[in-house]
Parts: sequence; structure tokens; C-alpha cells
Amino acid sequence: MFCQNCGAQVPDGSPFCPNCGTPQAVTQIPQQPAQPQQTTPVHVPVQVPAYQMPVTAAPKKKKKKWPWFLGGGILLAAGVAVLLILLLGSSGPQKTAENYMEAVAARDIKGMMENAAFDVLNYEFDCSSKQEFVDHINDRFDTSFTKFDDAAEYYKNWSNDRHGGGKLSMTKLSEKEFSTWEIDEFFEERSNEDDEGNQTYRGVRRSAVDEMIEYEFRATYTDEETSERMTLTVWVVKIDGDWGVVDWDD
Repeated sequence: MFCQNCGAQVPDGSPFCPNCGTPQAVTQIPQQPAQPQQTTPVHVPVQVPAYQMPVTAAPKKKKKKWPWFLGGGILLAAGVAVLLILLLGSSGPQKTAENYMEAVAARDIKGMMENAAFDVLNYEFDCSSKQEFVDHINDRFDTSFTKFDDAAEYYKNWSNDRHGGGKLSMTKLSEKEFSTWEIDEFFEERSNEDDEGNQTYRGVRRSAVDEMIEYEFRATYTDEETSERMTLTVWVVKIDGDWGVVDWDD
């Protein structure tokens, strides 16, 4: 640029003329605005999580609860079964002895057979079979029975009518469980050897007896004509889990 006063050349941007010292108007050179830098966008890959199926926990199995009345019914049935066993007591040794002696007093042949370990028809009535007993009753009383139950019932009724319907009441005095050698002694004193060499008493083999009990009862027999007191001894044996009377004495 040149001085406005003397025309000398003045360096650009100098505030005074170097020749005459005249102040110079500084001309501002417009600056080009800085162009914004264009940045290349950087592509950053976005990781999208893989889709997972929601995991649902398996439902818990509920424990089966039985209705209270069902459990109570089972207990009730068990209680009734125990009560029936206690009341009937056919398998118990003492009840077996009592039932047998009551059947003897009532002339109840079927009751005797149900509670005996020996052949009642053979050893009490000298009959080898039920049919022989039926024939015996028919011959004695001029009847015509064909069934054993009918003949046995007739004999029972006839005996009770004749003896006034006798009844036997019993009270246990003692109970003794035999040891093995006491069972042997009982059979040795009373038994005979069968064809196979076995000790047998009233048809009962010693080798078949598992247990044996002796009972003593105070008994009172009463009918229309008499009332008799006595002491009864009853021997009961256990064979294959069942109790039965093998003998008795008064």
C-alpha cells in the first residue's frame, strides 16, 4: 500500500509511513471464515443382543393330599377289624377253650368241631365220618336226615330238651404255657404210636404241635333240674397257626 500523504510505499499493516511518518489507516484484510472440518463419520457396529426365549420354571407338583375322612375311614376299618377279632376271638387259645366247653354243655357238635384239634366225631361219638353220624342219628331217633347240619341240630335240640337247655358259665383260674419238654411229657403219658412211629393222641401228632397251653376254669353248669359247680382243665394246642382243644377233664 502507499502513503496517503507522500505517496511512498508503506508496508502492509504498518500504522505510519516510513517516509513522512503520516499515520496510515490500517486496512483490515477480511479473513475467510474457517471452514468447518468435515469429519468422516465412523461407523461403529452396534451389537444387538440375541433374542432369548424366556425361561419359565416348571410348575411344582402339588403333593396329593388325601381327604381327612378317607384316612379316618381306613383307621375306622382297622379298628373294627381288631374289635371283631377281640369279640370273636376264635383264634385265641383261651376263647377256643371256652367256646369248646360251652359247645360241650350245649351238645353243639358243630361248635365242638370248630374249636377242636382232634376228630370230634371219632373220639366223642365213635363215628368215622359225617355221613356215619347222620346214619347214627337216623337209626337212634328213627329220622331220615340226609345232611350233617340237620342231624347235628336235631341232636342239639333233643339234648337240650332232655337236659333242660343246660348252660355253662366259666371263669379262668389259671393259665400255663407248656415248655417243649412238658409237651413231650403230655404226649408220652397219653399217646400211642401210629403206623409211622409218630406219637399221636386223639389223632393229634406230637410233631405237629407248635405250642400248648393248659387252662383251669371254675365252671357252673345249670339246667332246669340241677346247678353243678366244677373245675375244668382244658388243654389247647397250636397247629399251623390255629388253636384247638386236644382234651379236657373235670
